[in-house]
Amino acid sequence: DLLFVSTRRRFPEAADMAAIRKWFADGKPMVGIRTASHPFGTRPKGQGYQAPKGHEAWDAFDREILGASYTGHYGSKDNHETLAAVVEAAKGNSILRGINLPKKALVPSHLYKSEIIDKQATVLIEATIKSENAREPVAWTVKRDKQRIFYTSLGSNEDMALPWLNQLVVNAVFWALDRPVPQLRAAVEGEWKLSITDSEGETHHPGITFTGKSGKLMGVYRAASDDKEYPAADLSFTGDKVVFTARSDSWRVTYTGRIRGKSVTGTVDYDIGGNQGQTKFSGEKVSGR
Repeated sequence: DLLFVSTRRRFPEAADMAAIRKWFADGKPMVGIRTASHPFGTRPKGQGYQAPKGHEAWDAFDREILGASYTGHYGSKDNHETLAAVVEAAKGNSILRGINLPKKALVPSHLYKSEIIDKQATVLIEATIKSENAREPVAWTVKRDKQRIFYTSLGSNEDMALPWLNQLVVNAVFWALDRPVPQLRAAVEGEWKLSITDSEGETHHPGITFTGKSGKLMGVYRAASDDKEYPAADLSFTGDKVVFTARSDSWRVTYTGRIRGKSVTGTVDYDIGGNQGQTKFSGEKVSGR
């Protein structure tokens, strides 16, 4: 479904390179990190940087696939401090969902020099080195018809210790596959006040509280009928969709909702004393982030 590229100056056998080229010719998606700007590129000096017999290079990969020209990186100096920041125009992009860079977002790795040359590229994050008067794109996308390409020049071992970069790559995978980028679990955790209007026009306000315990999402449902609490069973939260079931000896309700910020809307399938049906519900988060 997705080609993930993280390699540096390697030269596949001819048949393998043909398969890689066909992947892109067929318009399939890719996510690349760090040295994916020169994954199959030759270099005039140094041993092992030329394709051996029966193997192939792809020197123009950066320009043809990533829509950018890679020309090396800034070296290490005592006064070098690389700081990343989200591009203002990119705020709201789904790949940036849940990405909260610190005020001083230090990047440990060398900053790559990358010039965007494709007009279809969208830069998401830039990084600067003040002492060099340098500003470079470090994360961007390219959309060509239905094909989706994501690349970040970040991705060293030290970079990948950054929580926001981990989340960025996860989001990019979903985006490249043209699937909804999941909201972070924090989007659902907290207390929610729900509203349901029955067939007689009366509005009821049950509630649900979601918490994270031992890496697992848990829920406690508060029924409007008796104000008692019941565990939320069969609970799942995928993308922006939350589903759970609560039951007592005399009733069962299954909620299916979509979360948008601090609001949720959806449907309730119910079985109350044998009376079965479906109705709509809405709700708002009253506590939690």
